[in-house]
Amino acid sequence: MKIITKIIILTMSFPSFLLAAPTDFNNDQISDPAVIDIQEDNTLRWEALILGSSTELATGFGNSEDHLAVASYDGANTNLATISSAGIWTIDQLSNFTHGAANALYVAGGDFDGDGKADAAYTSNVCESKRSKTYIVINPIESPLSINFRTSKGYYYKTFLDANGDGKDDFCWTVPIESNNKLTGRFKMICKDVQSNKKIANFAVKKLQNCPLTLRNLFGSDYVITYRMTETATEKETKITILNASGRTIKTLFVDKVGAILIGQYQAGNSEQIVIANSDGSGLIYNLETDLVTSITFPVGVAFDQSNINYFTTDSVNPNCFCSSKIINKNGGECQKTIE
Repeated sequence: MKIITKIIILTMSFPSFLLAAPTDFNNDQISDPAVIDIQEDNTLRWEALILGSSTELATGFGNSEDHLAVASYDGANTNLATISSAGIWTIDQLSNFTHGAANALYVAGGDFDGDGKADAAYTSNVCESKRSKTYIVINPIESPLSINFRTSKGYYYKTFLDANGDGKDDFCWTVPIESNNKLTGRFKMICKDVQSNKKIANFAVKKLQNCPLTLRNLFGSDYVITYRMTETATEKETKITILNASGRTIKTLFVDKVGAILIGQYQAGNSEQIVIANSDGSGLIYNLETDLVTSITFPVGVAFDQSNINYFTTDSVNPNCFCSSKIINKNGGECQKTIE
């Protein structure tokens, strides 16, 4: 397996405490490799490898027409969650609530007030040239607080990360960079503090093939992950670039493998890891802290983490939308993870 790591900067330090791990179903602060499988009746079966043992998390929860919204909504456990095409969020046995609209991009997994509990968000006019508006509900289960503001056009990527290291996720979106009134093929990312409605970051992320991902950083602002996959009859390669929230490249990886790109705390340590997972259950973990690559095994199915950004296809959706047209149920567009 060819792994080429191009180190641009190696000036990092890490604090001596753990992240609250995503997809952690036994509360040991380690992410459990988790998948869903679509059953014959179109319902979902959820499974994870917990301490090396295959464990069924749920059967019949959600269906093939839903999107995933897995996160910790109660601040304690990782909650299984789905979003229906009607905008109904169903969180384990805790709650269900409606937060959505036609032509919406659903953004699940962000904690915009920094209380350790995931909030619910969506943006309007997905894959359209119209400017979008973002609608966020803080603490949707206990004491919902609604916030909304305008962002970029509907067909640009939307995501979240802590861009200034204050412990709260910021809502972020991309816009193309122009030169002499012409598109350059490069993008910048703009991030806004949801509670103050102030823009706090504006930096270049260069060329994009997929929605940028977030890698948690405990001692400051989060890192941004961009990646490009190339697959031909003779070659498979994934280029992964790790940027800080100023747009500076920290590290570039070249891996001769394609698959689902996941982020989680799959190994003990002080930083999250990047995983490339295949549909046969095999995968690779890259550890930013140690600069090591190791193997990981997933159950067979569609791998997922706690960052889920999806939309449902409608007749008005622009086929040239930057969001990928591949998702688990083939009925919409999935802006982050695909699996072959």
